[in-house]
Amino acid sequence: MSFGSGGRSMVNTLVIINVIAFFVDWLVFGSRLAGHFDLQAGGFVPGLASVHADTLLHPLMWWRFLTYGFLHSQSDIWHIIGNMFVLWMFGRQIEERYGGAEFLRIYLVSVILGGVFWSAVCLATGAINGSVVGASGAVTTVLILFICNYPRVTIYVSLLFPVPAWLVGVVLIGFNVMGAFGNGQSNVAFTVHLAGAAFGLAYFYGGWNLGFLTFGGLPERLRESMKRKPNLKVHSPPEDDPYYDSNDEAERILDKIRDEGMSSLTATEKRKLEAYSRRMKQKHS
Repeated sequence: MSFGSGGRSMVNTLVIINVIAFFVDWLVFGSRLAGHFDLQAGGFVPGLASVHADTLLHPLMWWRFLTYGFLHSQSDIWHIIGNMFVLWMFGRQIEERYGGAEFLRIYLVSVILGGVFWSAVCLATGAINGSVVGASGAVTTVLILFICNYPRVTIYVSLLFPVPAWLVGVVLIGFNVMGAFGNGQSNVAFTVHLAGAAFGLAYFYGGWNLGFLTFGGLPERLRESMKRKPNLKVHSPPEDDPYYDSNDEAERILDKIRDEGMSSLTATEKRKLEAYSRRMKQKHS
């Protein structure tokens, strides 16, 4: 698969944002955004921007259902490393499959649903202490979408053991179900992972599209801010080129690739894009 997009991918942008948030929380806020241990305060202190067990009951705090997904534990470096590696490894194919704007919508909706579901489960079970941070719910959605789209692809678990993608999905869901309903204590938010997996399955098998969500035009503004002119050269088109079209048409096709992926192009649009590329190379040759 090809991952060139004429600009920074949405996956890379999300990885960068998460890493920046991690270091800002560490260096500027002393881990107070995600949460930190304070012996004088009696142990773990929930973060200022994390989701608390009762966040669902406080509408003025609902912004935390988004911010928690961009924060990670400062006491376990593998928390952010693991999440960002899986996001980068599998998110690129999903971004190419659905387009950058739709990928961002999927990611943000998954973050929000995971936080809401976790808070709701805590309230329902009476577990009113603690907080949750991390991108693992959204990353689980991305991984499940990859597995649904490419079930027979081989995934190397721990970079060593070849396993078909569908089996990874079965084990992943089973492990989180056992963790969520087990009696043992754990600092892993299994219910957030399950919410992410459920959303990914519903999105794929329901044939969903979140294009109606604009988040105030955020996906489009991010795409425009990341846009770089493709590395193509302009030349004067031959008069007899049946697929010659205006530069505006070529730009429309390139925008469609960024939004919806290469697979969204019709055969005619692909030929027009090839003709446009040839013209540009000829001019500068």
